[in-house]
Amino acid sequence: MYLPKTLSKHKPRKRGGAVTFAFSDRDIIANTVGHLAAIPLLHLRVWTPDAIFKSPTKELAHELADRWKDVPFKGDVLVRVGHTSLAGDIQRSLATNGEMKNAFPRSLRMLTLPITLILSTAAKIGRLDHYNPLTQTVVAFHPHREIGMHEIGHAKDFDPRSNWGKIGRSLLRAIPGLGLVTEWTASKLALEQMKSDEERRQAIKTLEPAFSSYVTHDLARVGLKHVAWNGVKRLLETKTSRYNNDLLKLQKHTNILTTVLMNAVATIPGLITSRLPNRTSSFGYIFENTRHDEPITDGQVRYATATA
Repeated sequence: MYLPKTLSKHKPRKRGGAVTFAFSDRDIIANTVGHLAAIPLLHLRVWTPDAIFKSPTKELAHELADRWKDVPFKGDVLVRVGHTSLAGDIQRSLATNGEMKNAFPRSLRMLTLPITLILSTAAKIGRLDHYNPLTQTVVAFHPHREIGMHEIGHAKDFDPRSNWGKIGRSLLRAIPGLGLVTEWTASKLALEQMKSDEERRQAIKTLEPAFSSYVTHDLARVGLKHVAWNGVKRLLETKTSRYNNDLLKLQKHTNILTTVLMNAVATIPGLITSRLPNRTSSFGYIFENTRHDEPITDGQVRYATATA
């Protein structure tokens, strides 16, 4: 279905699920305040300065839909490109399990509705790409294809799991280090659905720095940020006491300042690894031109199966 300002593609699945892509460029908050907030929150974290003040296009929504068109989903997954919708999130939270297949129980979605609304509002203000398993909704604000592909990868990772499996997957994010499992898996699934190795090699230039920043974020959660601050504080105090008053003022802003700086610095390992020559794989995906089948020995045969 095509509308003047929106695009929506609905693809029913044999297993009963569907994936819908909806595009809109009329999210006023995301297109104003969101662009400013996205500079430190997003573009410095994944190092995409070329995307500052840019929005995804209808063509991007078509590309995302094309790359996932043949992938079966058990649930009713919605991919919003360029916008969020509080009203839509409320509707999906209140939908029956017959109306939204493979979803969490309606009672749980209603109970966690405040979490969904906070997440959706924060995403609007900061143009934060994300996947919400409570509503089976992907939000893609970034104009780079690989970011949206990564978030749909999260949806695919959650889709075949039981309710308890989805809950367990969500709780991994609360444990420093274990949340990296879901980020790695989402990027792996995203790379699998891309059309060529050239597309994949370009994608890892964003996905690997992003993953690198997740590592540093987890280190900060276990106290690295406070260790760094205390080290700076002691260094200045040992040299001269004239900084003491300024340190007290600076400390009030240190959480924001150090988070922004750490996000920028944290991408460096990923920036380096993603640009190394002769890369053969990334996130578990082996590039086609680097595959080498092991020779078979006497008595061995190769076989494969496929389903329509």
